[in-house]
Amino acid sequence: MPDRMDRFFDAVNKPGADALQMICDGLNDWPTDPANLELRRLIAAWHKSGPNLKAMLGADPALSQNLMSDFRALYYPTESGRAHILFSPHGDPQDVHSDARARFMWITLSPDWNKFGGPCPRCGKYFIRKTAKQSVYCSRRCASQDTAIKRTTEVRQERHLHKLNVAKEAIIEWGKLWKRGRVKKGWKEWVAAYNPHAEITTRFLTRAVNQGALEAPSIEERRTNGRSK
Repeated sequence: MPDRMDRFFDAVNKPGADALQMICDGLNDWPTDPANLELRRLIAAWHKSGPNLKAMLGADPALSQNLMSDFRALYYPTESGRAHILFSPHGDPQDVHSDARARFMWITLSPDWNKFGGPCPRCGKYFIRKTAKQSVYCSRRCASQDTAIKRTTEVRQERHLHKLNVAKEAIIEWGKLWKRGRVKKGWKEWVAAYNPHAEITTRFLTRAVNQGALEAPSIEERRTNGRSK
């Protein structure tokens, strides 16, 4: 008898892959639905915990009480010979928390819980992984696109830093020449022309100074050709 009961409870506690896919589809098709927003919150807290369900529920006594005690398992017959077990957390049927918590229970009861992924950092969709490998992207396309965007951002940051370093070097050189009276151009024009390959403009220098990323020369500039440089 114990062995038979173990097999029974094991079967009840194994929502199939189709159930998980159904939950994913619902989250992706109606992302702003109140119940889906609550389910997203639960999934985010679940992931943040490790996932560690004991730690997650320990941090939220009300949720723990609802999931572990205050729910019903409903026997739902179909028009075929099969039936389903539906979980119904107690409370107002119109309460979005009840629906969200019921679907969260399905996710965590599934033996494939670790294949439930998302949201994808590129497209924001939830997905079922083909293996338990913890990929954060829903597809290779999203992974490659996100990698390309990150690399583009890194390149821009590297170029920006290079420009700042060249500008700082040029400002020092301009200051030396200015003190000896060997330069007539204002510092911005002179620095912009210091290294053509760095592609520094006077506008870039003005913005960098305003943002505090670059310090303008402390030397007072003379007026040249009737205007201040």
